Amino acid sequence: MSHTRFCSLLLLLLGMFFPSNLWAWQESRYQLGMDLRLRWEDKQDFNFRGGDQSYLLTRLRLHGAYHFSANAQAFVEIQDARVHEEDRFGTPPLNEDAVPNIFADEFDIHQAYIQFGVGNGKVKIGRQKFNFADKRMVASLEWANTARVFDAVRLTFGGKDTRRWDVWASQPVTVNPNDPNDWQRVGNRYFDSRFYGVMFRDPLSIQDGAYELFLMHRDNSEFGDAVFHAGARLTKKFGKLSVDAQAHQQFGDWNDGDHKATAYALLGKYTTENDFFKNIALGYLSASGDDNFADGDHETFDNLYPLNHAYYGFMDFFGWQNMSNLELIFSGQAFPNGTWRVALHRFTINEPESDAWYNAGLGRFGNPVAGARDDHAGDEIDFTLVFPIWEKRIKMLLGYSLFQAGDYVSERGGDQDARFWYAQALYKWSTKK
Repeated sequence: MSHTRFCSLLLLLLGMFFPSNLWAWQESRYQLGMDLRLRWEDKQDFNFRGGDQSYLLTRLRLHGAYHFSANAQAFVEIQDARVHEEDRFGTPPLNEDAVPNIFADEFDIHQAYIQFGVGNGKVKIGRQKFNFADKRMVASLEWANTARVFDAVRLTFGGKDTRRWDVWASQPVTVNPNDPNDWQRVGNRYFDSRFYGVMFRDPLSIQDGAYELFLMHRDNSEFGDAVFHAGARLTKKFGKLSVDAQAHQQFGDWNDGDHKATAYALLGKYTTENDFFKNIALGYLSASGDDNFADGDHETFDNLYPLNHAYYGFMDFFGWQNMSNLELIFSGQAFPNGTWRVALHRFTINEPESDAWYNAGLGRFGNPVAGARDDHAGDEIDFTLVFPIWEKRIKMLLGYSLFQAGDYVSERGGDQDARFWYAQALYKWSTKK
């Protein structure tokens, strides 16, 4: 990173949040904060043929906000994300100079927006995060070292406990590890797209429940994409049982051909009286694949801008495309202020002969092979433990995942199971009370 770039960003931060009237601190108009995250990862046999990779990820964020009034504020957040001690010949390989990049982003503007009230709503303009519904379709992807932001205009009417509308027009921000993040065209179907949407949430019409409706559109003329997405989600509590059901339908154009795809999810969670063995959850979900790539029609579900890491195994082998997942999840309180979680996943590929296996980053992880008809990709088990240390100032996360490869993998020459170890520490500080 150049000296000029560093100084320019530093002056921007100082100029915005440290004007001459420093006495404004007493009026609580200012807010400063930071968070520092360290995560060590060790990956074994992620290509199912032998190979390993380990590295340390660091991410520092500094932010400041100025409140012009009770309904208006400006916010800026600087991010410095880096990867250290990686094996440059390891598997999977890491490219710190790739654009876009999920590992490295040296001292850049992560967020910068103004927000102000309009009647019973608010308007947010600038670089910001999106997290809609349960984040399966649109999320800020905080697990990734660089995360995800959009340059956008967003209008919100209503509040958390009332009927609410969200309307937005946006452009995903490409993470360039060595230069300022902007809208540069990088030949990426998703980062080079415009993204629009409207979402409605109603928590009042259904007792102990809510429903959500959304219509979204991703447009990329260079790739010949004009994908329209309509979806609905229903959540409802029946005593100790919680149900979450959702369905999605897509239509439009993909690579100048017709696009039509579907996805659905049905999940149930039972809460017990035992704090240690608190929750038992069972779910089944599926997303369509393409049964014939040669016919010019595209039937693979477009996962848009999701948080796949939280839902389809912590090893990030799967996105919500051309797959089905049967999951069983247990969780509870390990000790005061600590929680544990064990998740079991059974993954199948819906169209193993004609469509690919797609990972959490929406990239191809396994290609179709004619005559290779077995659809069982494998089974994954995730163990996680979360607990605070240092008087709750630091949040620790420890995890281990094992993926037992199925016949789908062996038909393509893989014969080894994959393992994933990680340890994360997160420290946050803010002047906000």
